[in-house]
Amino acid sequence: MVVVMGGGVLADGTLPPNVVPRCEAVLAMTALPAHAVVVASSSFSLNTPPKLTRTGLPVSEASAIARWLKAHGFTGTIICEQQSHDTVGSIFFVLALHATFLGISRVVFVTSAFHAERTAQISEFVNERVFSNRFEVRTLSVPDVGVTQDRVLHEVQSLDKFRSMFGDVTDAASFVHRLFLEHGNYNDRFGSDTTVSGNLLY
Repeated sequence: MVVVMGGGVLADGTLPPNVVPRCEAVLAMTALPAHAVVVASSSFSLNTPPKLTRTGLPVSEASAIARWLKAHGFTGTIICEQQSHDTVGSIFFVLALHATFLGISRVVFVTSAFHAERTAQISEFVNERVFSNRFEVRTLSVPDVGVTQDRVLHEVQSLDKFRSMFGDVTDAASFVHRLFLEHGNYNDRFGSDTTVSGNLLY
């Protein structure tokens, strides 16, 4: 399973420059087995208010990724993971809902270089603590495009926040409890100004 990590959408619903190389990396995987599944991950980020269609519906990052891949000639299986709003959610939902039920054991997360270390650490943590190392997880880093120093700092801060909230988690039950009761992207603060302000984002 190859997972393209979301990274936002532009106002017109297309992919931002930093996400395109992630999709291009999938197209470049000439040795990808015919039975491989590509997962486009993320509904919409809560770092900023979601982009809306003309009819007022949220634009899905996963759908934008899937459309890009199809438009550029990818003919394999693409599944949209549209439950998550951040990195930890993407990793958890992909492993819990897609890899588990499809019987897939090898999962590669594709993301930009600035985001790769956080993705690697969280995916390894979730695989170990929640899934007892059921999966072989790997992170594929692609070149950055237009990344600012502020964004690099955000990565460090977000990883620190993740460790603070989940660091003492030892099993699946405690992880799920933290995610759905304490994490502002998934509990009753979802979509509130507190969440959008970035206080609880990863």
